[in-house]
Amino acid sequence: MQLRRSLVTATVAVALVLPLSACGAVDRIRGFDYATDRDYTPAAGTNDRSGNVDILGAAVVSAAEGAGTLVVTLATNENADASSLTGVSGTYTDADGNSSPVEAKQFAPIEVPVGGLVNLAEADKPVLLTGEFSEGNMLTLTLTFSDGQTTEMPVPVVSNFTSDWTGLDRSPGAEDVEAPEDHRIPAEHGSSH
Repeated sequence: MQLRRSLVTATVAVALVLPLSACGAVDRIRGFDYATDRDYTPAAGTNDRSGNVDILGAAVVSAAEGAGTLVVTLATNENADASSLTGVSGTYTDADGNSSPVEAKQFAPIEVPVGGLVNLAEADKPVLLTGEFSEGNMLTLTLTFSDGQTTEMPVPVVSNFTSDWTGLDRSPGAEDVEAPEDHRIPAEHGSSH
């Protein structure tokens, strides 16, 4: 009697566990990749974690057409080697499929320490870009590092006059560009009662 009860209990347990465990196994076999299983950093910029240096929140902040400042956080983990950003280049492709180059003005290598990070928005010497692009465009940039890492990724061009990016374009003359009408903060009007 005891053997029969144990057999029935084991059979019921297996019958309940198989369908539940099969769901996950079938999903993995079919290649489902749940959002909760992936890294996600909410930001207007783009991220790439495929190399020794993580590239986080990359955006080009632009006050005027044809110029902008690369704003990005570069980070390495404690097991990685030290590296430096040594080059940035890219292209802008318009809706008709015409491509034009995006070039960085010469800059000194930017060291990313082991287990540390560098925020280029706060860098003493910014990475300045020029090309035929403007706010709202998507560029394809290639970031090159001293350890041999080369990462090509899409990077948005954002306005220098929106709250998250205000004043981050350090291109020559950017500080003299007036915010477009639709980006201005309305003046407060005093009421006289």
